Amino acid sequence: MPKIILIFLILIAIHPQLCAQDKAAGVSFDKAVSYYRQGNLDKAFNKAQKAFEQFGVVDDTVFADAAVLCAEIAIEKKNEPLALEWYFRIPLEQLYRSRPKAVVSMTRLCMRSEDYGKVVEITSFLEESRLGDDVVATLKRYGNVAEWRLNAMANPVLFNPANLGCYVNTDADEFINSISGDGRTIYFTRSVPHDHFRTERIYFSTQNDGIWCDAEPFSPIPENSGAITMSSDGTEAYFVLSGIDGCDIFRIDRNADGTWSKPEKVGKVSTNMYESQPSLSSDGKELYFVRGKNAADTHLFVAKRTENHGEWLTVESTGIKTCDGDNPKAPFIQADMRTLYFSAEGEFGMGGTDVFMCRRNVDNQWDVPLNIGFPLNTSGDEMNIVVSPDGKTGFISARRDGGFGGYDIYSFELPDVMREMPLLKDEVVELKDVFFAFDSDVLDASSDVMLDDVAAFLLRHRDVIVEVGGHTDNVGSEEYNIDLSLRRAESVKRALMQRGVPEIRIKTAGYGSSKPLKDNDTEESRAANRRIEMKVL
Repeated sequence: MPKIILIFLILIAIHPQLCAQDKAAGVSFDKAVSYYRQGNLDKAFNKAQKAFEQFGVVDDTVFADAAVLCAEIAIEKKNEPLALEWYFRIPLEQLYRSRPKAVVSMTRLCMRSEDYGKVVEITSFLEESRLGDDVVATLKRYGNVAEWRLNAMANPVLFNPANLGCYVNTDADEFINSISGDGRTIYFTRSVPHDHFRTERIYFSTQNDGIWCDAEPFSPIPENSGAITMSSDGTEAYFVLSGIDGCDIFRIDRNADGTWSKPEKVGKVSTNMYESQPSLSSDGKELYFVRGKNAADTHLFVAKRTENHGEWLTVESTGIKTCDGDNPKAPFIQADMRTLYFSAEGEFGMGGTDVFMCRRNVDNQWDVPLNIGFPLNTSGDEMNIVVSPDGKTGFISARRDGGFGGYDIYSFELPDVMREMPLLKDEVVELKDVFFAFDSDVLDASSDVMLDDVAAFLLRHRDVIVEVGGHTDNVGSEEYNIDLSLRRAESVKRALMQRGVPEIRIKTAGYGSSKPLKDNDTEESRAANRRIEMKVL
């Protein structure tokens, strides 16, 4: 039976300290250690518990050793709540001083039990501790992740998943892969346990009158295939076929008579490495996929071509920055061709596999991945994600209470963080819900929601500099209108700064009535011309 290193430290240090303790307690603890070494965990636990109760001095190393022994035995017996109960009986200051490795063990258990507040409390003692660099680094990492998760839970994204129902989901695993150009047909992989293996098959389901119909196998593709991506016009498909050489990406094309060609391995994309989970762009000129040594060591790649349905000319890394060990998988390029989703095991996530999102910037490079947030991501595994061509509905494969078993496919309305499109240079948007008192630069309280959203956007995209421009109608002198429009722009700037946006990233301008959207001949048109705009510089 494996012994925990911490316990050996106890055995080495124990006897010089026992002379000063109550003899009965010392005898109990000695017996606990003896039973533990023999592998008799029940008796060891009982004796350690008795020793803990007999020790009269709380601020003592041996007192802590008895509690730690109880905790470590509970861990070996896979009773983590009981282990935490015993760890919590020891004052944190004492545990840091006498058994720092136990602090790491306790913190790890708190992370697994999702008690992130306790993790933050535990790691708050780090500044006053004298621990080794490796222990400090480990605890700091736990503390940072716990704070990230607490913040994500305190600021949830809107997420109301709806199970697609029994015509699509079963007690097997269903993984969403692709959606048709009209948004009415989904393609997915069903993975079914079979003996000691799993068999996979590609299925499709079409929506009629809001109901997803009975899923059927996609017959042009052979069994034991998965991870399909369909072109937006429905005439070209890519999928993964597993064989003795691993996973490779294949292609089929639909003929004029509606039949499909035989599968062919995709040149330049399929190599002697592991390639899987393709996603074809809406214009058919980019194919995203994962490549690596094996399924547990993957990175994001993209193949490119100049003509739809042509041959793939180049294959390169996407350049998306992920940490070592994140193991990104299941990329999906949205129809806008500027948003890429994938799943990964990133440390700064909710735990397990989370869904991340990247935006393509004005330099045609991918921004740093953004965790979509809680509760779309949970401590479990959220795997594949697909977004409808109109950008309004998402589909995700996840385990949820009340499902049919395994991974089910759910639909959901995209939260704002996923709908938001990054602004391009010189692009202008109107801040429609920013209001002022009549003939004044005083912001109305109803503007707070819009200002919160704008500030959140700027804080997420820290390289963006904007101009806030004020506009008026043509009533009054132009000199007065320019002054009023500038003062209103300055009010918006101050509001954004109060929300954390640095002053240096916000320019202001007052245009008066010089740039009307409509003629100023009606009150309705004049109201449209009185506005605040934001321009990316």
